Amino acid sequence: MHRTVFQVPIRVYFDIKFVSNSLGHSKKGWTDGEIGREWLKDFDDKTKGKVNGRTRYLLVDGHNSHYTVGFLLYACEHNIEILCYPSHCTHIYQGLDVVIFSKLKKYWQEERDAEEREHRQRVSKSNFLSVYARAHIRALTPNNVKAAFKKTGVYPFDPSVITGDMLAPARETALVHHAVVPMQTPVRVLVNAITKLQRQWRTSGDDTPPASENERASESSDSDNNGESTTNSDVPELLISAFNQLSKTRKHPLFTNKPLGSHTAPPHFHTMTISPVKRHGDLLQVQPQSENEKLLQAALHDAEVREAELKGEIRGQQAALVLQNVYCDKLRKEIYGQEEKRKKKPGNAALKIKDINKKGRLLTDPMLVDLYAQHQAEIKEQGVEKQRKKDAREKHSEALKQWREGEEQRKKICAEINEKYQMALEAWIEEKELAKSEKRRAQLKKPVRGPLPKAAPKPKKHSEPVDEDSGEEFDESSDNGTM
Repeated sequence: MHRTVFQVPIRVYFDIKFVSNSLGHSKKGWTDGEIGREWLKDFDDKTKGKVNGRTRYLLVDGHNSHYTVGFLLYACEHNIEILCYPSHCTHIYQGLDVVIFSKLKKYWQEERDAEEREHRQRVSKSNFLSVYARAHIRALTPNNVKAAFKKTGVYPFDPSVITGDMLAPARETALVHHAVVPMQTPVRVLVNAITKLQRQWRTSGDDTPPASENERASESSDSDNNGESTTNSDVPELLISAFNQLSKTRKHPLFTNKPLGSHTAPPHFHTMTISPVKRHGDLLQVQPQSENEKLLQAALHDAEVREAELKGEIRGQQAALVLQNVYCDKLRKEIYGQEEKRKKKPGNAALKIKDINKKGRLLTDPMLVDLYAQHQAEIKEQGVEKQRKKDAREKHSEALKQWREGEEQRKKICAEINEKYQMALEAWIEEKELAKSEKRRAQLKKPVRGPLPKAAPKPKKHSEPVDEDSGEEFDESSDNGTM
């Protein structure tokens, strides 16, 4: 069945017959699920009369506003299929990035310059839309839109336009280690060989290091009978043996197939003491008596200069290595903080795009819709739990505040009682001393302080919510107090 295909940016709608704008905003200024659903309604209203009941496709870039439950359910109910681009590939697959945006950028610059020349004022919030609209109309023409579909292989459908070279990682973004001290040729050859062996091992997906010839000989030779052999014919036996020995040293994390973490210590660099340059001023000041002595003095002077330059270079290299160690230590602390933060975090509110990659690209697939609905329910449950904990903390704080006020009042009453008791006790002692000196019986009785008001129990935190009638509260001891 023939299906009509439409290309979709996040906020601007267009198809191959006309251009129309739909603007919206949120309180935070970023697009969200509510705006995405309203945009989908606008898309449906503008296209349902043109397809005569046929299925429509929307190509989206995987923003979380594209796979909310409301967005997908609306698409399913109105015969709209949602297709998601692969991660980090919109520069190849998305027609906007491939064709439209470059033209839009060019026309925007022209319209901006024309506005500033004609009206002698810079583009601001007040006139931005009027200037952008002219560039928008010039860039999003039917021919450009058709070219975007064709160049990305969407319509007419042509997968061959996306080649393997286009999907290869960019050299500019590759991670390459640069040594501070240039390695000698034999050392560089050995490092490159170890790196190659390590790359082959990691891509194999095996958790065990590559076995040497002796180890393979001691094991069963079933691999020879089952087809493909596991030997590394292009890797020297001595290198494999050295690689295995290195994997058993203290630096084994560098030679394992497990990812490094904050617990992995980098190789420690031990600085060495650099002696001062030895000067031979007495020899250089002697007046040469022959041509040979003159040549020897010149050679000695050159040796002193080379030694000073070499030791200066070594000092600079050691300083750079020390700074690199400081950088690595700081980086490890930041990685440790991120790891601890992930441990404390119960779950991410947004469904990760990697979960979509595992399930498929058709976001309106019933299995994926159920997954999003389940995830949305988990988010809602987490929100309810957070609100319950927040209410419990507020309730406990209020109870603690009332308890402190009661304690202050009780202490004030106890102080008044103790003050009256001390005054009565002092009067009784004076009367007793006076009666003793006058040799008569004291007329006052020894005062009794009496019981003091007892302290109320301090409100406690409980681990589970209990009945309100019991007077108990929630315990948030397991919560760190953050939302």
